[in-house]
Amino acid sequence: MPTALVPPLYTSTVSAASEVTSLIRTRLVAVIDDGQPEAFAPPNVDAVVAVTRAPPPLPPQRAIAGFAPPVAHSTRPTTVPLVVQITGARLWALPPPPLTRPTVQPTSCRALPTTADTLAAVRVGTEETRLVVLRGNSASGKSSVAAGLRERFGRGLALVSQDNLRRIVLRERDRRGAANIGLIDLTARYALDAGFHVVVEGILYADHHGDMLAQLRADHRGPTHGYYLDVPFGETLTRHATKPIADDVDATQLRDWYRAHDLLPGCIETVIGADSPLNETVDRIMKDTGLVHLPAVDR
Repeated sequence: MPTALVPPLYTSTVSAASEVTSLIRTRLVAVIDDGQPEAFAPPNVDAVVAVTRAPPPLPPQRAIAGFAPPVAHSTRPTTVPLVVQITGARLWALPPPPLTRPTVQPTSCRALPTTADTLAAVRVGTEETRLVVLRGNSASGKSSVAAGLRERFGRGLALVSQDNLRRIVLRERDRRGAANIGLIDLTARYALDAGFHVVVEGILYADHHGDMLAQLRADHRGPTHGYYLDVPFGETLTRHATKPIADDVDATQLRDWYRAHDLLPGCIETVIGADSPLNETVDRIMKDTGLVHLPAVDR
């Protein structure tokens, strides 16, 4: 074992790397330099913190993998900045109580790369959680269907809206590689891991969001159902005229946004036409997904 960077009271050794591979992005991965997995849980952190080792040529130091920028650590030998507060999508190192003996100090923090191979091992949710993805053009009825599912099911069903995260939270344009794609993914994963059923809804263009949705589907332990609300452009114009943003978005802009039959590859979506009434669409999804047979959770 290398020289401990945390007091032994907070450290325990596990027998196999598989014991620390089931990570979610709201947990901490701390990197030491020599190849054996460990797990530790500081007393003021609720979740178990998974620890792995970095490949060469990482120098002997601890790094924190998450979404936080580098953290400046004190050089005083009386503190070890290893107490971690998990706050949403960001991980911050906080100064702990003073120690009575000199300890090794970390010199820098860096974020571990996120790769498709790494994400493939990150399972989310449970065998009981349901993931529903509602896609379609503007004014196709996605938000109304999502709200209908929430009303029908009750508490315990989370709505992850692209419009809310992209336009309200981030005020970001819909483009490839945009930050809202990861935020949608992260929010859905967090809710699934907390035991919520999740409805992800939005235009969610196939070439912008397809990879993220495919990985989310692959990682979800429970059933996943996809629906594409297929509304012709003429009907889209009619419905758009009744929306609050009608004065801000004209027909030309709406035409630019519109993509006919923008289905995800693999025939993984059920297409629902414009002739399906709202209540029938909600009934169908409740039955397809099994939500109709599951109890609400009074949280």
